[in-house]
Amino acid sequence: MANAIEIQNLTYRYPHAERPSLVNLNLTVESGKFIAIMGPTGAGKSTLCLCLNGLIPQLMQGDLIGKVLLAGKDTQKFRVQTLARQIGLVLQEPETQIFGQTVFEDGAIGPCNFSLPASEVQERVREALTRVGLTSYEPRHTEELSGGEKQRLAIAGLLAQRPEILVLDEPAAELDPKGRQEIYETLDALRKEYSMTIVVVEPNGEDILERADEIIVLCEGEIAWQGQPDRLFRDVSLVKRLGLRPIPVSLIGWHCYEKGWIGREEIPLTVSSAVSLFRRPGIKELVQGDFDNVFHFKKANTTINPQNREDVAAIEIRQLFYTYESGQRALQGIDFTVQQGEFITFVGQNGAGKTTLAKHLNGLLKPASGEVLIHGKSTKDVPTSQLAHRVGYVFQNPDHQIFSLTVEKEVEYGLGNLNLTEVEVRERVSEALRLTGLESRRSVHPLTLGKGDRQMLALASILALRPQILVIDEPTTGLDESGVGQVMALIKRLHEEGTTVIMVSHDMELVAQYAERVIVLYEGTVLMDGPSQDVFAERDILAQAAVIPPQRFLLEEALFGQAGSITQTDLVLPTRGMEQTGSSNPQTRQSYLSRLDVRTKIAGFFGVVITSFVFQDLLSMLALFAIVAVVATLVKSTWEKSWDTLKPLLPLLGLIVIMTAFTYPQDHLPDGIYRTVIITGFIDERWGMTVGGLLMGLTYILRIVIMVIISVVLMASTPFEDFLQFLCKLRMPSEVSFMLVTAIRFIPTLDKKRRMIMEAQSARGAAWNARGLFGPIRAFVPLFVPLIVNAITMADRLSMAMLNRGYGYSRTPTVLREIEMAPRDYLWTALIVFATALCIYLRISPI
Repeated sequence: MANAIEIQNLTYRYPHAERPSLVNLNLTVESGKFIAIMGPTGAGKSTLCLCLNGLIPQLMQGDLIGKVLLAGKDTQKFRVQTLARQIGLVLQEPETQIFGQTVFEDGAIGPCNFSLPASEVQERVREALTRVGLTSYEPRHTEELSGGEKQRLAIAGLLAQRPEILVLDEPAAELDPKGRQEIYETLDALRKEYSMTIVVVEPNGEDILERADEIIVLCEGEIAWQGQPDRLFRDVSLVKRLGLRPIPVSLIGWHCYEKGWIGREEIPLTVSSAVSLFRRPGIKELVQGDFDNVFHFKKANTTINPQNREDVAAIEIRQLFYTYESGQRALQGIDFTVQQGEFITFVGQNGAGKTTLAKHLNGLLKPASGEVLIHGKSTKDVPTSQLAHRVGYVFQNPDHQIFSLTVEKEVEYGLGNLNLTEVEVRERVSEALRLTGLESRRSVHPLTLGKGDRQMLALASILALRPQILVIDEPTTGLDESGVGQVMALIKRLHEEGTTVIMVSHDMELVAQYAERVIVLYEGTVLMDGPSQDVFAERDILAQAAVIPPQRFLLEEALFGQAGSITQTDLVLPTRGMEQTGSSNPQTRQSYLSRLDVRTKIAGFFGVVITSFVFQDLLSMLALFAIVAVVATLVKSTWEKSWDTLKPLLPLLGLIVIMTAFTYPQDHLPDGIYRTVIITGFIDERWGMTVGGLLMGLTYILRIVIMVIISVVLMASTPFEDFLQFLCKLRMPSEVSFMLVTAIRFIPTLDKKRRMIMEAQSARGAAWNARGLFGPIRAFVPLFVPLIVNAITMADRLSMAMLNRGYGYSRTPTVLREIEMAPRDYLWTALIVFATALCIYLRISPI
């Protein structure tokens, strides 16, 4: 059989790195094989993936020695776009891999870039969306998708390209249990139907145990172990030494092996094989006494220190409803109470409303109707900045929560909003760093820490606020087994000391081990609420919510619970019925502006920009603003998005007005009231705050506001594909076109990052409506550090994703919907050109 991938003596070092990320790797992958790559955080797994399709070293510089061959082709001698026909790469962060305005549009980008016939593009996209469970999502806007749904779409976009080799970097990291099962079943089908070679980075052994032909374990850039999955996972001590997570049922098998009750080859790796083994005469009785000690299953209504539990309501939610801007209902009639000291986990399928519900607990989101009470106070009446010291919120991505230049300053950030003395601040910082094991890293830059330490830092920054309630969204995503252990040990300790813990998680093993109570969400409603053991016993209800009970529970139930044998088919949930879920989404009719040709809208954009600079008086600018405001009402959410963009700029806009009012030369102003001095100048009599200067300052900021609004209108009303066609028709050089297209996608994606960062800062007590002249400026300064870091990172990832999708492969990509100028477009374009020319004439006319 021919080799799909050959890696020869590969060593790679990132620029300015002290040591190589990959060291002398040699690996051969035969065509049609399924290879799993595992290893602890920082082992070089993602770096290896980037080398496989040529992104390293073609896009990412550094020192590379050795070769990577794809079916004999040297990746250093072919463009990434060319290799994309042969190899597809799904990166970790789905947000930076989605370019289309709608789900269908995004799925079609790759095949269109390869100039496939339009009918084939449509057939491929629909098949790919069906395979990942997004059949009825074709018309939905991508910005409305949940994190897990975006992950599915990113995978679908690559599946539609039908590469011979598919490389996936933790493809199921953000998916619910059923979603994980569906993705891997899709990979099985692709491998069978197209003889596709699969390379997947996957930390969860259960998903690849019976799929992978071979496992490659990396450690510090080198191959630490290589072989068949069963050989690895039956040696639990080796698994732990390599920093991997054992398969849950293997733990009880290993325990029996160490006791001498079974041989190593008998150690079970699936529930069905474990049931068969432990039902042997005498084995079941031996196992029963040690079951809880091995698995640490959390029993109902237990806590190590019950005296720390208070019989008072920490959280009360009464008939909570919440609706997204699109009109889609996210939460429907949520009703439950949380007692102080409980440990509760929200579970459910992607898009069920878990994170939306969690964000209501600290006021990041406000109820559309109903109430959320925190210690008896409604979140509607208390700003998030004041709730921060009561409810600590740790976001899924720790990098959205890093605002400072050292670990110590990062932990101090939230404390600056609590009016504490310097001594109190130092005490809290030291305590938080001690709890998280970061005392020795005080002066280190947070972004130089590993993923696990950055997650611990995010926890430390919240713990310093000493909240009584801790809300944690997917705290272990992206962490290796060591990092998971550290984070969960700290959370467990806080709970034992009386902290109320609310955790959002797709990891049912962690839920079983730590949560006392589980709330199952389904399509924005509470499907089930009760002790974890009772919830996991309700198989049919869990199947509806796309939740698979953990292995340890299935085994315990089969051996010691109610009658009935467990077979492998019992572990497979029925099809979720995504068609029904997707079809419930309201399909809104396109606005009039959205139906206009992109060239007409671009003409309008430049017409507004030119006109805003032609006139220099406030009255004309107000008239232009009125016109733009009318246009903005034709596009949904324009005002909300414009305000989100302008809000961080408010201090700067205020400064512009003040500086212009004081410094605008009086001899440039008309005679009369415009030269009236409001405040005497501080340099000489020619300088002072004048009426005319103040009006000019207002004119300047109104011009900025107009340009922001018209930019939002253009981006929100124009599909990504239309921009691509427009650039193609201009016949721009490919490099210029690539830069412009990246920028088009970069701006809205960066804006989403900005909103995430602002939410994280609000959760740490930041008040965006700070009073005084310099209050807003101080509040917004910490926003720029993480925003710049994210901007640099996102620029690289967007470029990678565009090359992965074949952008630039052909100068004549497929057009699914040809942009054509309709009569109304010609009419509007003519009116825009005439109006702009008239404004210029009136400005320069001596009349």
